[in-house]
Amino acid sequence: MRTCFAASTNKYYHHNGEVRFSPYHSGQWCIFLYFLANSIFRKERREAARTLCDKLYFLNKAINGLDLYYEVEMPDIFLLDHPVGTVMGRAKYSNHFSFGQNCTVGNNKGIFPEIGERVNMMSGSKILGKSRIGNNVIIAANAYIKDQDVPSHTIVFGASPYLTFKANTL
Repeated sequence: MRTCFAASTNKYYHHNGEVRFSPYHSGQWCIFLYFLANSIFRKERREAARTLCDKLYFLNKAINGLDLYYEVEMPDIFLLDHPVGTVMGRAKYSNHFSFGQNCTVGNNKGIFPEIGERVNMMSGSKILGKSRIGNNVIIAANAYIKDQDVPSHTIVFGASPYLTFKANTL
């Protein structure tokens, strides 16, 4: 979790140059609860561990409105901001992935997306199915990507199959 927080440029993740976990920051609690449940699940596959993981998952869902199951493999470095209404499915995620409220990553016919490094999902964006998202991509607010590839270094707008791509120079 420290690696995850250290990568953030959000001022609430640092204090006097040091990484900080604040009990008053709901986004940090959200990430903490996910990592706690995921770590327990990976180390302890017993039924008692699964019961505890389920409780942590539902606590996170109740507090933060985020559906991020502990079996989903998030990268070591990911960030979220106001994750209310967000569903993160069993996609392949890469480092420096970030998302906001009402985002969805899910399957289409049992196939999940692959998401490159430094991908930022803005509010209300969706990535579904056999979609491959390149590196350094911004998914614009309310964009809908289904079974479609997005090249690296782009900002993507619109809805599949009529997506619009612009160069991401950020």
